[in-house]
Amino acid sequence: MFAMGSRSGHAFTSLTTEIGDKNSPLRQHFDARFPNRRPLQVEFKGSACQLLVDPAGANPGSLGAAFDFMVRMILDPSHVPLVALQGIRPGSRMLNAVLDVVAVAQRAAVGSREGRAAEELIRACWLFALTTEVYRTGIRPGSPLMVLGSRASVSAELLLGLAPDAAVDEMQELHLLAVEHLYPRVPVGASLALGPTFAGSELCNADADVIFDGCLLDIKTRLGDKTARGRSDGRACSKSWLRRGVGLTRHG
Repeated sequence: MFAMGSRSGHAFTSLTTEIGDKNSPLRQHFDARFPNRRPLQVEFKGSACQLLVDPAGANPGSLGAAFDFMVRMILDPSHVPLVALQGIRPGSRMLNAVLDVVAVAQRAAVGSREGRAAEELIRACWLFALTTEVYRTGIRPGSPLMVLGSRASVSAELLLGLAPDAAVDEMQELHLLAVEHLYPRVPVGASLALGPTFAGSELCNADADVIFDGCLLDIKTRLGDKTARGRSDGRACSKSWLRRGVGLTRHG
């Protein structure tokens, strides 16, 4: 599939971007290959649970990415989130500061598997979400990272301060849900692949969340569409295509 895109002259970027672009050869392949997705979406919406964490104002996209990183760090406190470093210029002051934040996150992740998460860990993972966004889509107007351009120096303390209080509160609530429902299912010391990339990732930037015991764990947080009756969850086709896209990068 990726080879077809290369022959057509299309330059693949990230899996998320390609799936969201209806003009991408990859998205067009999925739309043509799986046209009858409506029944699946209806079934998912009918079985979706109620909203578990009330929104406090944090950016939903950044929140989801940050929570992914927090789960990885808690499952393995020695984990280095390489994808969060990819968009940073080698040898730069920014990279050195982010590496300092990685060390902070590793220390803070120890002991956060039970009970409340350390605030330093939450703030570090929010930063990882911001830097990963730069790698995947480029820095966007309004990004908190924009304020760093005018700084004479960048420190771990400054980067940890980029997380808004709303994000800290929402991530803490998500973490407590994981403490109750997720972490007990993954034994301490279990063999894990965290943020793995695959052979096809060289053609289209793609990484997974967690592989545990041969099973791909896709960690998703979703605010849901706002309706007159409150928030209503659903499954956009792009979310299903992402899983299939990861399958393509694994198997070619």
